Amino acid sequence: SSTLSTLDLGCQLFHGIIPPEIGSLASLSYLDLSFQAQGPQNIYNKNDSAHVLSGPIPNELWSLPHLSHLDLGSNSISGSISTDVGHCTSLVNLYLGTNNLTGEVPSSLRNLTLLKALDLSSNTKLHSLPPSDWVPSFVGLQSLDISLCSFSGPFPSWVRYLTNLSSFTLTGNHFSGEIPEWAWRIAKNLLDFSNNKFNNTLACDTGPVPHTSLTSFDVSYNGDITGTIPCFVANLTSLITLSFAGNSLYGPIPGVFGNLRELQTLDLSENQFDGMLPSSMQNLHSLVSLDLDTNLLSPQEVPSFLLRLPSMVRLHLSNNNFTAISIPNDQLVGNS
Repeated sequence: SSTLSTLDLGCQLFHGIIPPEIGSLASLSYLDLSFQAQGPQNIYNKNDSAHVLSGPIPNELWSLPHLSHLDLGSNSISGSISTDVGHCTSLVNLYLGTNNLTGEVPSSLRNLTLLKALDLSSNTKLHSLPPSDWVPSFVGLQSLDISLCSFSGPFPSWVRYLTNLSSFTLTGNHFSGEIPEWAWRIAKNLLDFSNNKFNNTLACDTGPVPHTSLTSFDVSYNGDITGTIPCFVANLTSLITLSFAGNSLYGPIPGVFGNLRELQTLDLSENQFDGMLPSSMQNLHSLVSLDLDTNLLSPQEVPSFLLRLPSMVRLHLSNNNFTAISIPNDQLVGNS
């Protein structure tokens, strides 16, 4: 029906291509053809080609004048993202993650001035972003996910125009060079620069200070990030997840971590940290997981305060120089 405005067919068992006739639904504003597992009761593998859509995105879809929400995630859609995507100027949410898209992200995306969420993640054959001098018009974008693709080169400089971002992740690509200073402050809730080839040298005065509202910050597994933990960490008191793992950071673990009273996951593994563990870590009452594996910590007994942290479930200390561990009496079974 040409009056149809909402079509939600997510999590179905469709297969085959998206029919070009979908372009005849001129009133359509919401289209969900995603296939995403909804918990353990869903017995189908989302990558099973018998139960997902395939083939290219028909150009007719980009001609829908009122389409504001499009979710094609977790299918096996292939081919390139057509430059005609720029004709779909009513788009607010565009989710194309976890498919088999190839080639370049077209510069015509700049026409989508209303865009709030853009997900291109997990398209491993998507290899090129718009050039460094590209200026996006969707400055109201709140969520940008370009993770787990095959993008390379320097940090995408056009992201600096997206000053309303809440969440930004580019993990699992091949970006290299330095993370620019402005990028530390580009998102208000989640920043994930992990699993690339960045080579910053961090120091206490590295800045600018990220937003204090940040809840997740990850620069892990870049390998060539060296230096010491930045002092700005002390101000990130809303953090729930923090990871510097898999880099070349050194020096003592600073006492500033004791300020992070909301922190649940802290991963400093596979670095070159030395010295003693700061006693301020005893303030981390929300900490569930602490990983200090594979560092150069000074010979010392495992601090009893780590074993007394009330929320701790996972504690990884292997491949260091700990000399002993004494289980506090109040942690022994049968004691209260």
